[in-house]
Amino acid sequence: MTNPRHNPTHARRRGFTLTELLVVIVVIVLLFTVAVPNIKELLSSGQAEVARNAFSVAVASARTWAGVSPSMDSGKSFQGSAILITNANEMRILYNTDKDEKNKLIVNGSNAPLGSGLHAYRDVPETGYVYIPRNMGVVGIRRGIVSGAGATYLVSPPFCMRFSTDGNLIANQVVPIIYDGKDYNNQYTSTDRSGATSFDPDQFDPISSKWVTSNFNTTADKYLVATFESYENVVGVIVYDKQDFWAAGYSLVNVDGSADGSDDGGKGKILTTDAAYTWLKQNGTVLFFNFHSGGSIKP
Repeated sequence: MTNPRHNPTHARRRGFTLTELLVVIVVIVLLFTVAVPNIKELLSSGQAEVARNAFSVAVASARTWAGVSPSMDSGKSFQGSAILITNANEMRILYNTDKDEKNKLIVNGSNAPLGSGLHAYRDVPETGYVYIPRNMGVVGIRRGIVSGAGATYLVSPPFCMRFSTDGNLIANQVVPIIYDGKDYNNQYTSTDRSGATSFDPDQFDPISSKWVTSNFNTTADKYLVATFESYENVVGVIVYDKQDFWAAGYSLVNVDGSADGSDDGGKGKILTTDAAYTWLKQNGTVLFFNFHSGGSIKP
């Protein structure tokens, strides 16, 4: 008869030694260290793709409205449409008021009509906003208007994309859009970014630590856009991770580590000489827009 104490099936099972456990823990930590940045990069690239798709949806909606003539507030026809991108990550679909309606607008505190080359826009009725993921930031790309021929610089929201009646992207960056986004009082002001007394884009961003709660208008039930109402056109955008941008020590009003007064007075304009410009190009996703379709193109 076999002695059960010598039976292999009854042999005492050996546990892990402390050294073996430590080795396993070290391996797990190393794998975690390698995997986390890749996972974060994958999530960021996925959200950038979501943002790109959001632009596609907004462009399709704006182009649909660009060439039609429905009865709007004035019962008149209109020409063209636009997408307004805000610091609250909204893309608002707007329509261009017609000549008869434009001449009735209250501009700069008087009943004087908008001057030639200025276009007043309103929200398309019963059309919801398109949203960019909240933790993704976006800046607009502008070329050769202020800084010299061919020069490129970036602007924080608000900025816009304009479309003609045939649905083509309007590349003319000189002509801005005028939109009642400062106080929703049904009056327009032609003050632009450079003419504004002050403007901090982060104060209009609900997820920023600098967010000002009064920048949500409870009467209109929507976010205020800016401290001014004349907004630039852009030819493209850079989509980036806001948390990474802030963690790197940047903000849209202090883009080069200084008071930024030599550039733009700290109003969300980023020059090629600013450190933030380089960071955005290296860490963001650049999208340009096709002239005919308005679709986004990765360079």
